[in-house]
Amino acid sequence: QHIAIISLVGIPGMLLYALIIPTGIALVLFNIRRNKKLYPSQENFQPKYTIRYGFMFAGYDIGFEWWESVVMFRKMSFVMLAIFLRQYGAAAQVTAASLVLISALSLHLQYRPFVDDGLDRLESFGLHACLLMLLCALLCNILSADTERNALDISEFQKRSQLGPKSTLAMIVVVFFSTFIFFFCVGQGIILSSQDNGSKG
Repeated sequence: QHIAIISLVGIPGMLLYALIIPTGIALVLFNIRRNKKLYPSQENFQPKYTIRYGFMFAGYDIGFEWWESVVMFRKMSFVMLAIFLRQYGAAAQVTAASLVLISALSLHLQYRPFVDDGLDRLESFGLHACLLMLLCALLCNILSADTERNALDISEFQKRSQLGPKSTLAMIVVVFFSTFIFFFCVGQGIILSSQDNGSKG
């Protein structure tokens, strides 16, 4: 019964929401832009597409209207990896998630898809911060493994994902510091942007 539910509901739902819908939206936006109907600067611009799809492409440069689908795929990858690699332990999950982040960061630095440079910097900082936290979690997990390996059977230890007190403290410091810096940069960007808009007005 469990296999039947996975086959009839789980897998089709995953394909629909994680692959078909994001890819379909990206193709629709690409075709509308190619037909010169998506942006006000295009000769056949139609406002209905901005009302309907604006939440997907607002803030991106022309030609990157599909980038939000890339972000959706990145988030989906995190969830899928967390589920399917759970049996291999936290180290495998963190390593796979780090690979996803490194790929996303490389693409972002290569294309810098946002209209505003501040948004590009903020996205870059956010990806760096997430990668830092994941790698610190992996390091803390390995250090905890070294301190407890003598007391546990290897097969038993691999099933555990708990951090020791020192590793937990280190993770708390890294997470809170990264989060604080991120929100500080967000606030600074909002203030600077409002000042620029006020001076232009």
